[in-house]
Amino acid sequence: MKRVYSDLTIVGGGIAGICAAITAARHGVKVALIEARDVLGGNTSSENRVHFNGSGNANKSFYAREAGIAEEVKLTVIHANPRYNFKDDYHLSDMALFQLVLNEENISLYMGTAVHSAALEDGRITEVRARKVRTEEEYVFISPLFADGSGDGILGALSGAEYRMGSEARSEFEESLAPEVASPDMMGSCILFTVGRADKPVPYVKPPFAYDYRKDGILAFCERPETGRQLPRRLDGVTGIWWLSYGGTLDPIKDDDKIDFELKRLVYGFFDYVKNSGAYEGVENYYLKWVAPHLAKRESRRFIGDYILNQNDIIGQNEFYDAVSTGGWWLDIHDPEGVFGTGLTSRFGEIHGLYNIPYRIMYSRNISNIFLLGRIVSATHVALGSLRVMQTLGAMAQAVGTAAALCCKHSLLPRDISSPEMISELRRILIRDGQYISGCKEDVGLAAGARITASATAPFENTDCDIETPLDKEYVLALPVSDKRLESVEVRIRNNTSDEQTLTVRICSSYKNDCYEISDTLEILKVRVEEGFDGYIELKPKRAVFPNNIALLLFEKSDLLSIFSSRTHLTGAPTFIAEGGVIKERFTHFTEPKTTKYASIAFRALLPASEYYSPGNLTNGIPRPLGLPNMWRAPLSGEPYFELNFDEAVDIEEIQVALNPMMQYDHFSDPIEALIKSYSISVDHSGGVYLHESKENYLALLRHRIKLSGVKRIRFTAKETYGLPYAEVFSVKVF
Repeated sequence: MKRVYSDLTIVGGGIAGICAAITAARHGVKVALIEARDVLGGNTSSENRVHFNGSGNANKSFYAREAGIAEEVKLTVIHANPRYNFKDDYHLSDMALFQLVLNEENISLYMGTAVHSAALEDGRITEVRARKVRTEEEYVFISPLFADGSGDGILGALSGAEYRMGSEARSEFEESLAPEVASPDMMGSCILFTVGRADKPVPYVKPPFAYDYRKDGILAFCERPETGRQLPRRLDGVTGIWWLSYGGTLDPIKDDDKIDFELKRLVYGFFDYVKNSGAYEGVENYYLKWVAPHLAKRESRRFIGDYILNQNDIIGQNEFYDAVSTGGWWLDIHDPEGVFGTGLTSRFGEIHGLYNIPYRIMYSRNISNIFLLGRIVSATHVALGSLRVMQTLGAMAQAVGTAAALCCKHSLLPRDISSPEMISELRRILIRDGQYISGCKEDVGLAAGARITASATAPFENTDCDIETPLDKEYVLALPVSDKRLESVEVRIRNNTSDEQTLTVRICSSYKNDCYEISDTLEILKVRVEEGFDGYIELKPKRAVFPNNIALLLFEKSDLLSIFSSRTHLTGAPTFIAEGGVIKERFTHFTEPKTTKYASIAFRALLPASEYYSPGNLTNGIPRPLGLPNMWRAPLSGEPYFELNFDEAVDIEEIQVALNPMMQYDHFSDPIEALIKSYSISVDHSGGVYLHESKENYLALLRHRIKLSGVKRIRFTAKETYGLPYAEVFSVKVF
């Protein structure tokens, strides 16, 4: 029996466990990371291939993706596996996660090692025992701190940590999406699969255990479009059927085998229906390329912390003194009965912008030295509908890893970090490390005292637009307005008739500065468009004031007029499609299967004039568009640069530059065209000139730890992006 001593033992090597382990290790914590399977990544590993989603799918909070270590992990995985979003080559994704962990000398990794018991003393875990099946070795893990990221909460359950399963009654937390009466029901599980196409016919033989969709009556459940259940008719690009789920009315732990078998009967039976029923045409060459070896769970145990996050906290975007990360995925609560359910496939609760997540849901209230990671955190069944996506959980895990480092530094337990003084220190470190917390400004360090200049600055306009878009829908152009006023703007319009037409534009305000949602209509403009006109028309509101620095221009439908747009989204000016005055979706141009480009409507001459892409934005403490673009943008030609000049020499330890990773996307492929691939940093200091050059960058946060004295000037030069003809940078920090 091997005894393993560390500062922190983490059970579970999913995204949350990985993010917590890397974070803690980088702060000097000795970590033992235990994973029961032979691959890292949990639900996003090659075994399950669930998308590494997060807040970036929140349609109306356009620039919403989580930052920090979760972003670094996601960009690394997708860089290693450019076919990630097609559910292919996931062995490359596995190896990327494996390498990220191996890079940290403070992490000891134990793969294929399953925890089976825990010892306690005075409400505190003293040791955890585990067995590595393939080598028949027994381990005893001993540390002052533990974290459970196992998915089902095996360590928490073994230690006696309090937990819940099922759905709370509506009255307990006054949650409108909760059932009237508490029940054991929860969200079910899925098995994903992919479909391939060969260059010759491929037969399919149904396994005897699989359902015959017609004879067994399954088809009747799968063809109910009024409930959201309808089998896909096109097979190219199919990577699973998310509502083909099961097991929410069973025990997701004790009945795991039963649920898994039922899901396999459904998946293999579906492909038999596709290939052999005659209901699909032209499917001779299709084949079942991959099926997950076991189910992917959405919900099981949820442990109790010092606070239980609920629906009202999320929808109301409640303020928490201990906010340490953000979320933004919809409240997306799947029907417990899955494919066999009678109601909608999912109940949705809309979220108006990003919400903050408190630290107090990330540790157990009755076992004093255990942190909670992943989907087992302290939240209601309804709240978990939003929290459960992996990039959100990864951001929360960064908070846990940092809190563990503070516990080690100050000889504290997880609850001790919840004091206002320790939360202040925790948040300071998190933000310095790239974590985004809504409403919190970044500390840019010494950069705040520097004079910032740039070789060039791009104008804030979108005139490179040759795509004519009929006004057959309501389109909404969001514009930043620096002093909360909009005097005028010009938009390109075409009248396709030989008669004069009227363009109707509603001038609206937004709900929040991180939420492109119509709050109020301030004015309605009616502009005459001459027959055959093709050019820019000036829109001049008379009295519009925009408290959140966002003007929303809603172009009403007109079958006889067109607007113009670009396939390239202009950062800070997103465009949406509305219906009945309500924004419904983002405006996109499709470029290839499974790939979209968010588009922007053409405009110019925005008044009052402002340098929306000024280099001064780099130190304003806001690392993403929030109403205003909050970035420096310059044409890439001529290798643009910005400089920090210090009137008095300073000593530095670290330079950080935050690039634009196109955080308006959640599903994306490598390369990200806006990321700066090649750049240089030069520093004039008392000993001469320090020069660093990078030619193959793929990360959004560039961190250069260099100790230099007597620094007078820092220059960052952008040399090459992955396709965007502009350099885009959100912030620069110097410590």
